Amino acid sequence: MRYISRITLFLFFYTLSIYASPVSQDIKKNKTDCSEQYNEKVSVVKKLSDEDIKDAEIAWSYFESRYNTETGFVDGSIGYKVVGAEHIGHTIMATIAAKKLGLVSFAKFNDRIGKLIDTLGRMELYHKELPNLYYNAKTAKMVTSADVVSYTGNGWSLYSIAHLLTGLYYLQRDYPMYRERVFTYVASWDLKRAVLKYSMRDRFFNGKDNGWFLDIKDPAKEYYIYSALRLFNVNAYSHYLDSRNLEYKAIYKHEVPMGHKYQIANGETYLWSMMEHPYYLKYKHYSSNIYLALKDRYETTGKLATSSEEPMNHAPYWVANNIYSNGKLWSNIDHSKKHVKKGNVLSTKAAFVYDALYGYVDDYAKILKKEVLPLYRDGYGWYGGKYTKSNKTNTSLNIITNAAVLESIWYKKTGNFYYIKNAKLFDRIARHNIYVKNAFYIESKIFKSRYHAQKLMKSIKDDNQVVRVVHKDIDYVVRIGAFREKKSAKDYLDSMKVHMPNANIAQGEVNSDNFMLANRFYNYNYRYPYKNMIISQENKPYRLFLEQYKAKKQAEAKKQAEAKKK
Repeated sequence: MRYISRITLFLFFYTLSIYASPVSQDIKKNKTDCSEQYNEKVSVVKKLSDEDIKDAEIAWSYFESRYNTETGFVDGSIGYKVVGAEHIGHTIMATIAAKKLGLVSFAKFNDRIGKLIDTLGRMELYHKELPNLYYNAKTAKMVTSADVVSYTGNGWSLYSIAHLLTGLYYLQRDYPMYRERVFTYVASWDLKRAVLKYSMRDRFFNGKDNGWFLDIKDPAKEYYIYSALRLFNVNAYSHYLDSRNLEYKAIYKHEVPMGHKYQIANGETYLWSMMEHPYYLKYKHYSSNIYLALKDRYETTGKLATSSEEPMNHAPYWVANNIYSNGKLWSNIDHSKKHVKKGNVLSTKAAFVYDALYGYVDDYAKILKKEVLPLYRDGYGWYGGKYTKSNKTNTSLNIITNAAVLESIWYKKTGNFYYIKNAKLFDRIARHNIYVKNAFYIESKIFKSRYHAQKLMKSIKDDNQVVRVVHKDIDYVVRIGAFREKKSAKDYLDSMKVHMPNANIAQGEVNSDNFMLANRFYNYNYRYPYKNMIISQENKPYRLFLEQYKAKKQAEAKKQAEAKKK
């Protein structure tokens, strides 16, 4: 009953929200549906502009200026040599992006990445389980957040580790010469205490007591972790995939998702996931709704927002700019959930990523990017953004902002990093709108039950033809194809292996807007309870490696046990 009542409330708020009247005239009204980011199967743009390359060069200057030759690591921010797994992951992704964009030579790429991977191989894990919360970028020793050497370590952050996993996945995929070293490093991790059957948790240890675990409460962050773990075939549980765990708030016209218990919504994890990870159909809509909610606010109030999590150049040095936070709209909070006065940041990171995701079809993303274009320092990189209240620059020069800029420009060139290597998977998640005014198609007998029509549709295993269930008066039929000639439809019917009793050839309009169900992604209403399944595939090379790795470890353990008996 609770689920039904939430849906009812959700629809009620949506109905109210559609009457919001925009006041800003700066955005051209277009009919493009931003929930469908990709119009091309290979890339968003075929050729980057000179401005794109210049922006990437500015971002790469941060990695040049803060590079540590001893480890291959890059400082987390100017004047702060403490890094976590997240920063190492961003360094890998930024270096790959720089190579893909032609900013570094292959020799330089190998020198940097080779040193970084060597460092990971000798770097101490917390409790011999997972990467520690903090390391010194120059020595790779475990340290506290204050950069004091720690001999015990201080825990782990799964969200931070997920960013490292993401970088390692693309490194081994695109540069197989590093595959065995990457696999060996990841295989050495022990996730037993971090990834449980129905939850995930971080670990904290202050060196004095027994330490404590903290469950991942934000389902959006949990989903990023979940999808990163899947890159290495690690099974976990994501509350995000089951919509019954979610609430929706329609701030203006578009609903934004959040946890039923943890009611905080911002765009941070969507920025990374939409570029880096495979996803599922409803998640794509969630991502665009976050963006469109920001656009709604601008059209209604004239206020710009990016809604992300940002390093700051002054205390408290980090802020989450939320669309919604436990009953409050457009709130700014720090790590301790305290309000940050005048803390709303127009994020450079978010502006560049939104421009990459939506800027080629929507003007709000272009407005955001235009606002942050002056915010950089020659030879040092992009600043974090600017504070919307004072219009002052957030002069934080940090690895996350500059990695995001590089990734966003790489994305503009290739599209989603995961799907670029697998066109068939991409085809399953891309929407295939179809409208043919006068076509021939095969039509089944009439079904009184949608269940039986759907059963027949699923039995027809042919992705080359559009197979769909549609209404016919108050009943249902299955239709196949959109043929130009009647003979082609008849030939297909004669060749079918699936028996369709009383089927006939009909002629008329084929419009995906009218499909109830189909064998591919033609028509999508995200309120419909689709099975939320990530469109991805197994990492087969890692599975084969892990089988051999475990067998070798077992043999070594057996040999050691026998030696002790002697």
